[in-house]
Amino acid sequence: NPGGIFEALNAGVLTGNVIINITADLTGETGTVALNQWTEEPTGSNFTILIKPSGAARAITGTGTNSVVIKLNGADRTTIDGSLSGGTDRSLTISNPNTATGTSVLWIGSIGAGAGATNDTIKNCIISAGTVGSTSVTTFGVFVGDTTGAANGADNDSLTIQNNQILKATIGIQSIGGATAGQQDDNLLIDGNTIGDSVVANSIGRIGMNVGQATGATVSRNTVLNVVTTDSAITSSNNARGILISTGTA
Repeated sequence: NPGGIFEALNAGVLTGNVIINITADLTGETGTVALNQWTEEPTGSNFTILIKPSGAARAITGTGTNSVVIKLNGADRTTIDGSLSGGTDRSLTISNPNTATGTSVLWIGSIGAGAGATNDTIKNCIISAGTVGSTSVTTFGVFVGDTTGAANGADNDSLTIQNNQILKATIGIQSIGGATAGQQDDNLLIDGNTIGDSVVANSIGRIGMNVGQATGATVSRNTVLNVVTTDSAITSSNNARGILISTGTA
């Protein structure tokens, strides 16, 4: 939110790696302030930012009216790790209860060609959208594209999405790079995630994951279950799909 840690990082200068410990549940997160690519001193130091829960399992929850809870706006080398111990426990829940179309829980945004969000990691989290959606409502667990949320994004390279559970989204993960040659997303890794849930109301409304315009992507060891369209009639635009490998994936 305004006045929070992202605003401080955007306005400051990093002189070392940063660890952000979440020491209490965070409610009413508006997603107003995205994390931008920070200024470093010395330039080119390639510092990192780690966001993690501390002390006990934690939750970050949106207001119900925000389009996103956490947005990386071209920010590189950022890790959101939901483990308390550096292991594989999923002790951070990030939720966006907004049911409006186009909303996301986590948003990785490119600010242009050669200026994507690179070397970022989202792991060990429970990621919950507001609704499973339908042909008229599209929500995302993790959206990887441009900074408007409406289009593909160039050069969001070397992104890792690992060991998360993704619930109640129309599309669990959508990662689509730029269509222009050289602007695809390189070296995407989607590994070991559970997308959907045994409870249908918590599951996925149309597509488990949609990967496109990607070069050298790895999609491995994921469990996709209960992709259940909520529309009364199945058409070419709302067929349920577990994993969709779409145009431009090499």
